[in-house]
Amino acid sequence: MRILQTSRKRKYSETEQLLIRHGLEIVILDGSEILSVLVYSVFKGCFVSSLVYVFFFSWLRKHSGGWHCPTKGSCFMMYWLMYLFFCRLMCIQLDLPVHFLLVLSVLYIAVSAPVQHRMSPMSAEEFTYNRHCSWIVLSAGTLLYILSAEMRMPVLFAFLYNALLCFILKHSKNYLPEVCQ
Repeated sequence: MRILQTSRKRKYSETEQLLIRHGLEIVILDGSEILSVLVYSVFKGCFVSSLVYVFFFSWLRKHSGGWHCPTKGSCFMMYWLMYLFFCRLMCIQLDLPVHFLLVLSVLYIAVSAPVQHRMSPMSAEEFTYNRHCSWIVLSAGTLLYILSAEMRMPVLFAFLYNALLCFILKHSKNYLPEVCQ
């Protein structure tokens, strides 16, 4: 009981309050994007493939870096546009060389990841950790792509989209050259 009373009386510094607020905003934004997409996918009857897409895209994006939208609203809209584009790809027959696109995307991410944003530079340890995590995600996703014909498109699309985001950042003014290698 004494610990609870002490924690209730604790005053957070202004910096701590800003960090807590920023963290809550990220959780709310990411949670609203993912939850709204999954609820939509239940009604459209594509929950499993959408779950695979969200899982691989989120996991890969977290560790490989890439371009970010300037505002929360544009981030939400871009996430939805990309998801709807993904749904469209799921509904049509692609005449694209999908295996070739997968190989190119995986190779580009493997060579480029993690891409560092100027506003969020990484330490050498973080850089190494994120590089290893990116390779693990790429390996797991590629294995899933090979093993499952039904779920290959969500994984492929996550790789393609993430490779595009990495490419955009590496050719923008916000790119921080990889000094940790």
